[in-house]
Amino acid sequence: MGALLVYLAICVLPGLALLALERSTQPARVHRLEAVMLAYDDTLRACCVQLGLPAPPHRRRQMQGLERLQVEAELAQAGLRW
Repeated sequence: MGALLVYLAICVLPGLALLALERSTQPARVHRLEAVMLAYDDTLRACCVQLGLPAPPHRRRQMQGLERLQVEAELAQAGLRW
């Protein structure tokens, strides 16, 4: 059950949120996209902690693309599958 929740938190929910926001015409779209990416980054950090990996530091900005990709790769090497 725990692996399913991690899968949903990392893959499904952010993907659905991004898809909905990309198609949205609501005000503050950029801020909403940033909020989704910050939430995804927090989820990656939480996964690092759960798997005993060093988590990237918390910042008030989202991770850069390469930094996020490196964290995702480390999580995959530690056994997280999504």
